[in-house]
Amino acid sequence: MTNLPMVLVSENPDVMSQAAKAIADKKPLLHAATPENWEQMAGIAKETGCPLVVSEPTSLDNLAELTEKVKGAGVEDIVLDFGTKSLGDMLRNLTIIRRLSIKKKFRPLGYPTFVFAKGDLNEAGIAAALGTLKYSSIVAFDEVDIPHMYPLFALRQNIYTDPQKPIQVKPGIYEIGSPTPESPVMITTNFSLTYFTVSGDIETSKVPSYLLVADSEGLSVMTAFAADKFNAEIAADLVTETKIEEKVSHKKIIIPGQVSRMSGKFQEKSGWEVMVGPRDSSGLPKFLKDWPS
Repeated sequence: MTNLPMVLVSENPDVMSQAAKAIADKKPLLHAATPENWEQMAGIAKETGCPLVVSEPTSLDNLAELTEKVKGAGVEDIVLDFGTKSLGDMLRNLTIIRRLSIKKKFRPLGYPTFVFAKGDLNEAGIAAALGTLKYSSIVAFDEVDIPHMYPLFALRQNIYTDPQKPIQVKPGIYEIGSPTPESPVMITTNFSLTYFTVSGDIETSKVPSYLLVADSEGLSVMTAFAADKFNAEIAADLVTETKIEEKVSHKKIIIPGQVSRMSGKFQEKSGWEVMVGPRDSSGLPKFLKDWPS
């Protein structure tokens, strides 16, 4: 009844066989093959073409041995579950698995890892954060609480970013709310903090708008302006490239107040009426109340 990825959890081969065959076209992850049932589970995975979790909590040596058996039975898509006894063991095992598979080319442990974040929501959240930071490919919960998920999503999205490279959003047109041809058009840079601050203040105004985001190599408005990464030419080119004129019935565009100096040249190059907005985006709700005057 869902198109979301699924994990089927049972150590009973008969139950797993019925469930896996019923939704084999959705390629669910089968959890799990153990030392007691691995032959039957491997057969089910091979027959249905589904990936299989290999679970062995006693030791990593035994896990590697069991993985080799499952692979020898013809299953290629394998995920490792070493069991989660404590945060210390979890950190140790995840680190050892990653080092062995990458540095030592130890193939029996060279598979994605699966962690069950168990306990109350606080304990599970800590385990999930550790799994996210230290190489776990999949983190599963017994129950899900949305407020606990948001910081994990943010952690997951930022963990692999280059600290020397500003976090950026994709340049282009962003529709905030449900803008119409009469809605205001604004422009800013693609530094992620700038984008999310500006878009959040536009949402607060409750005025549906178009926001043009220029490629400033991830620099904020003033920094980009000072470095000549955001100027009248770049802004005018963005107006042309995005074809925003096809979406609105007017030719007015709002620029950040901090770069008011480029308004004249921008207007000349774009042919649009350039309006200077507030110096800080927190002033947008009040500013947009007077739109389109």
